[in-house]
Amino acid sequence: MKRKLLTFMLTMCLVLAGYGGVSHDEYDKVVTERDELKKENDNMQKVLELNTKVAECKAKIEAEYEHAKFTILVTEKASGQSTEEAMQSVDDLYNTSINTLNATIDTWDTIDSPTEIDDETYNSAIQTVDTVDETWEKTYESVVSIEEVMVGK
Repeated sequence: MKRKLLTFMLTMCLVLAGYGGVSHDEYDKVVTERDELKKENDNMQKVLELNTKVAECKAKIEAEYEHAKFTILVTEKASGQSTEEAMQSVDDLYNTSINTLNATIDTWDTIDSPTEIDDETYNSAIQTVDTVDETWEKTYESVVSIEEVMVGK
């Protein structure tokens, strides 16, 4: 009798163990949802990285722009020569740089869903920010070299 009871209980355990699992369809649904959330998370990380890069670039350009204006003004006063053309060139580049950075962010703000961001779009935006930074940096280095000449370095 004990043997039959033990056999019956073992059989019931095996049968019930088979019914406790997740169906293949449910599993596939959860895996698909997980993959979509992972992609959305990765894309949100890209948005954060781009916003950070743009903010850092804008802050750098704004600070250097103020220094460049001051340097050009001091150069004009010290040399007695007009620096209007140099000032206009720096102003134009500053405005173009800031407008390009703002347009880059505005483009990203029009994306409805983070899943719409592809690598090509992201890389293009990063390249735009890098180009703005490099272009500004070349101009700013010229202003710094003028300053160094003025102070005798």
